[in-house]
Formats: sequence, structure tokens, C-alpha cells
Amino acid sequence: MDAPAFVPGDALPGAPDLAGRGPRPVGVTTLPLANPYQIDVLGSLAAGEPVRATRHLSAEVWYPALCDGRALYTDHLEGPDGERPGSPRTIRFAGRAERDADPDRSAGPAPLVVVSHGHLGSPLRHSWLGENLASKGYAVLALSHTDGTPEDRGDPLSRLRNRPLDVALALRVAADLERAHPLLHHVWDADRVALVGHAMGGYGVLVALGAGLDVGAFEPLGITDPLRHELVDDLAAGMPFHEDLVDAVTSRVRAGVLLAPWGGDAAWSRHALARVSTPLFLAAGSEDDGAAVRTGLAAGYAGVRTLFEASVASDRWLLTFDGARHGVGSNPPPEALASASPDAWWRYADPVWDVRRITSVLQHHVTAFLDTHLRGLPRDAYLSGAAAAPRGSDWPGYPPRSTVGLRMEHRASSPVAEHPGEDVHGVRDLSAAVWAGLSQAWRAHRSRSSRPTGV
Repeated sequence: MDAPAFVPGDALPGAPDLAGRGPRPVGVTTLPLANPYQIDVLGSLAAGEPVRATRHLSAEVWYPALCDGRALYTDHLEGPDGERPGSPRTIRFAGRAERDADPDRSAGPAPLVVVSHGHLGSPLRHSWLGENLASKGYAVLALSHTDGTPEDRGDPLSRLRNRPLDVALALRVAADLERAHPLLHHVWDADRVALVGHAMGGYGVLVALGAGLDVGAFEPLGITDPLRHELVDDLAAGMPFHEDLVDAVTSRVRAGVLLAPWGGDAAWSRHALARVSTPLFLAAGSEDDGAAVRTGLAAGYAGVRTLFEASVASDRWLLTFDGARHGVGSNPPPEALASASPDAWWRYADPVWDVRRITSVLQHHVTAFLDTHLRGLPRDAYLSGAAAAPRGSDWPGYPPRSTVGLRMEHRASSPVAEHPGEDVHGVRDLSAAVWAGLSQAWRAHRSRSSRPTGV
């Protein structure tokens, strides 16, 4: 199969130094995943009480391989009705990877990058990153989140609960597969991991890295009755379940990348965000309006800045694409969308930026960030030099006069007081106490009920 001149993961002419593909061929395979005995949000809402079931999902894995093949990816795109049910449109686009190819283990286990896609997205929308990083010696495991794809939309509450749990599952499975999987054994190092979250995926990454949910924000998110609240309240800041989740994740994860992340101050207090200590790289468009205000999942650029400013315990970077909207982190529009509806086109495209240019810039800076934190390579100058450069001047690794429209900011980590003195925390503590009382009353009611709990 002849690949077109440009496919996602390639760098445009004039791209910065680290944007191009590496020297290694790439393989790709699909993994089924299962998380037994989890709270089934949709089943619980139907039953009127918490029930448990095995949660099934899958992942696309890119890795260094012994091949020189091509891939034809088949993905799905939601129709113009947005959140309303419908038949997703099938789209196909090319890649530079061979399916189920034998891995190349000659350089030893690769650093692992776990990717979480956005709302109604898919792992294949991040083939630009998966193939590019795999060609540079990384292994990339990109999740396909049940209840969050065009084929399987589910309830927003399921996304709120399951995104961070899916990330934790990927880390547990990765450790097992590293030893025993017939194709992927000894391909990656499950103790040298970075997390990448796009849009809603950024929310899940932040919760997994330590940002417990703000109980006081649950009502605007539509969690207004005791059952809905009970289904997510163990992810609130300070809850033992959340503490255990964070300990399991952060013991393996060395860096986090947030691309147009959702959440801002809609999901977390500043005190909760201050609990994230993992180094972070954020990227967003200055005109990001969440891409889909109609979904209720929009936080916008102001929310991204909140995440950047409030994650004070993290050494963090923010790359801004001036004039861009929410499409920072997805593949460029495939040719199949040339005749699609405007709604479908704008799911991939940007009104100002060539998305191929966005991905080339991101490939450069994400590579520098991951090489620094997962490999200990001297790449920091590509980040610090960009942050220190005067507006409009050249950045390290960029051709002259090619940084127009880009801004890089850096905040060093700072100590966090154990007991913040802001009055707002007292309000949130009161809100948490109120919800705790409601949840206790709800559990007492269920215990008196003659119906089986299913837990």
C-alpha cells in the first residue's frame, strides 16, 4: 500500500528540530482490557443503587518494530447531531506502522506513554503522537474509553468516574503484559511512564495524578441527587479510595502532558490542584472555547490557565497557540472529511491554524519534555529557551522567524502549605460535610430496603 506524502505523525517542512519521526519502524496492535468488579455507572443509574460489573475497554499500542510497513486505520466520527444518538460515520486514513509486527527489543524496554483521548474521541485520533513517539523508541498505549467514543457515548457521570480508573488500569495491565504478553513482553518499562490526556482525557490524568474532585463543584456538573453523588464521591479530595488510586499511579508516572485539558475550576479547587506534584506540560489554543459548549464539557482557555497557575507543586510548562481553538491535540483532518458536514470538519480542523503545523510543534516539545523526564536526556533548553525568549523572537530548535503565534510559559514548583487559609476551603468543607450526611442517609435508606444492593 502506497502511503500519501503526508500522514499524521510526519513533520511539515520547516518544523522544529525534534518534530520529525525517529529512525525506527513502528508496529501497532490492539489490546482488549478488562477491569473486574467495578462500579457500573449506567447499571447503577438504571437500578437506582450501586451495582458492580466488569468494565471492558481496549487500547491501541504503537511500539518500535522489525518491519517497514504501512497501516490503514479505520475510525469513527460522530454525526452532526452531536450528543444525540446516531450512526457514527466511518473514516479511513493512512499511517506508517505495520499491524502486529514483531517488536524491536534491541535497545531494551522502552519508556511507556499512556494516552487518554477526549470526549467522543478515540485512540486513533492520536496516531500523530503514537507513531511519532514509537519511531523515537517509546511505546505508546492509547486507551479507547467505553462510554466516551462516537460508537458508545454513555452518561457523563460514567466519564467522570471511569477516566482516572481506566488510566490506573492501563498501568496495572502494562506491568503484567511487560512480563507475559506473547507479542509485547519486554517491550516497555512499566516503571518509567508518562501520561498524556487530551481534553476530557486531561481531566482523567489530573485526577489520577492527585487532583481529587471538588465536592462543591458537583452540582454544576449535574450531580445533584444522592445516588449520582455516591457514584463519584470516592474520587473527592482526601477520600481513601482516591488516595490509594493516586499512590498506585504516581509510583510509576514521571511526567504528565495535558492537551487542551478540560476541568479548570469547574472540577477542582485550587487546593486540590496543588496536590499534583508530577511535572506537567500543557498546550492549548488561546481561543479555546471547549469546542462543544453544547456538551457541557467546555472549560476553555481560562480553565487551562487555572490548571497551569494552580498546580503549584508541579514544575510545569504552558504552550499557547495564539488564535487556535480546541483542536490542539487531535490528528489533522483526514481527506475523507473533505465532503463531510461542517460540524464533522470542525471536530478536526481549526479556523486559524493548519493542524499539521500544530502537531509538528507539539511533536517537538512533547519529545523534549518526555526525553527530559523519562530518559534524562539534555532537552530542557528546547523548553526553557522558548519560555525565556522575548515575544516574537526565535526559539532553540526553530528555523528563523517561525515562532509567530506561539507562547511558552514556565512555573517552577513551590512548597504547598498543608493547611491553606482561604475561606473558600471552609465553604467546600461544609459542602463536603453536607454531602457526606446525605450519602450516609442514602446508604441507611438502602440498607433498610428489601432490594438486593448488587454490591
